[in-house]
Amino acid sequence: MKKTKMLAIVLAVAVMLLGAGYAWWQDAINISGTVDTGKVDVQFINRKNAVKAYPDPYMSAQASIPSGSNNKTLRITIDNLYPGAKAGFDFGIVNNSTMKVKLKDVEVKFVEGQNSNRDLFEK
Repeated sequence: MKKTKMLAIVLAVAVMLLGAGYAWWQDAINISGTVDTGKVDVQFINRKNAVKAYPDPYMSAQASIPSGSNNKTLRITIDNLYPGAKAGFDFGIVNNSTMKVKLKDVEVKFVEGQNSNRDLFEK
């Protein structure tokens, strides 16, 4: 009986030491942080005569910044466009971003059903 008690005590101490050793090696570290990458805010300038169209005498052209677009859209409308015709547009862009930006691509959307002459632009 003495051996059984001694074995039970040794086993209990061993389990406690095993738990203490596990707890000692079990450690955690919590890291938290905030990253602010800046903002991108590029707008077309909407000042008097800032957006101008220079069409030829046979066609009409308009360039405008639609209201409600937060100066993020430039709408160019050309009527009576014909092969070989040219039109020029002057407009300003302002960079209100916290970083440098570079114009990489221009998206052209055609209005369907209004004789859009899409085939003049697609190659």
